[in-house]
Amino acid sequence: MAGDITTYNYVSYVWAPYGSLWRNLRRLSVVEIFSSNTIQMVSYIWEEEISNFVRHLFKVSANGTKSRVDLNYLFRLLATNVMLLVVAGNRCVDEAAFYEFSRVFFPSLGTNICDFFPVLRWIGFKEIEKNMREMHRRRDEYIQNLVNEIRLRNGIIKGEKKNNPSLIEKLLSFQQEDPKFCSNDVIKSLALALKKVREEIISHVGKERLLNESDLAKLPYLCCVVKETLRLYPPAPTLLPHYASQDCEVGGYEIPKGTMLIVNAWAIHRDPSIWEEPTKFKPERFEASFEEKEGKFLPFGLGRRACPGATMGIRLIMLALGAAIHSFEWERVGPEMVDMSVDNGLTISRARPLEAMCSPWPDFNNLLSEL
Repeated sequence: MAGDITTYNYVSYVWAPYGSLWRNLRRLSVVEIFSSNTIQMVSYIWEEEISNFVRHLFKVSANGTKSRVDLNYLFRLLATNVMLLVVAGNRCVDEAAFYEFSRVFFPSLGTNICDFFPVLRWIGFKEIEKNMREMHRRRDEYIQNLVNEIRLRNGIIKGEKKNNPSLIEKLLSFQQEDPKFCSNDVIKSLALALKKVREEIISHVGKERLLNESDLAKLPYLCCVVKETLRLYPPAPTLLPHYASQDCEVGGYEIPKGTMLIVNAWAIHRDPSIWEEPTKFKPERFEASFEEKEGKFLPFGLGRRACPGATMGIRLIMLALGAAIHSFEWERVGPEMVDMSVDNGLTISRARPLEAMCSPWPDFNNLLSEL
């Protein structure tokens, strides 16, 4: 049902059936939007937003005492600003703008039983469809306003070529060229991991400057921490549904053409036959050769339908997490264990907001005060 209602009749990259449209969308995604060159060009956006993130943390903890911060809000705001800057060249300048974006987009990340049993749409679940159509209307209006704003802006300064056009500006240029196409052990392991990550960053970056995007290639353990987190908590616990385009066999089961297939990434990532002590947080498991785990670690999907923005996503997570660990000391809010339960939805989100106590490392006070 999500594909029917929210993707403009299946013309989005994620939902489009395999064919010429999907191949063109994939080429656009891989070559034009998420290529290494494009990611490098927009890396300044991440660094500016990470600086804003670090500046905010320093501001709330500048009195030298540990301060309570809502990391859920801060990380969502960070991700939203990066997305909006890349997509439209705008950012959420205040809490009201962020609330409006959240109201329009975050509900669409939920899921419902009709996605898995489509027949239910016709036997008493019409209210779900009605709500989804209203959500899509709000989202469509929001996006159309962004497009109109950029069209107007480009019309006013016609002929001026930007060095770093936003995603929408790129799509509009493609539209002009081709209108048809673009329409407990846990606590100890986490503490040790935090210590090891900071030691790695200090070793390569030092204390005289902040972490930046060019440092990430020299921080393999930080990458291991991010991957282990994605293993335990993949962005989508089940990958997006696929339909078999022809009769096939999967794991000894005969799959008729047209059958919906759903990959349970959560179960694969916690399978003891694949991962040693699968429920433990052990970043070191990613330090060894990863060839034998090919096809078993899929936080962003696998194959031709994998998320084209995976590289950008991992690098942004590494930069944000690395900056937070490099410049600040972190503690739990109280003696209670952090509640790691997750909410229901198409993507994983925390059932309870993540709050923590932070204070700048003494060696970083002067550096952070200059931001």
